[in-house]
Amino acid sequence: MKKQYTEILNLPGVIVKSKKEIENIRFVLKRVALTLRRKLRAKTKAKESSVLL
Repeated sequence: MKKQYTEILNLPGVIVKSKKEIENIRFVLKRVALTLRRKLRAKTKAKESSVLL
């Protein structure tokens, strides 16, 4: 799990100054992932309902 984050944090322009910043980035990534997943689920549900119609 830790390796994934360090890979993401190795992106150019991302300079992590402190552990707190890493936590913040992690939190943001989690939220982004959640919203993306929710949107994806909504899309698939819409597709399913259109198929049923």
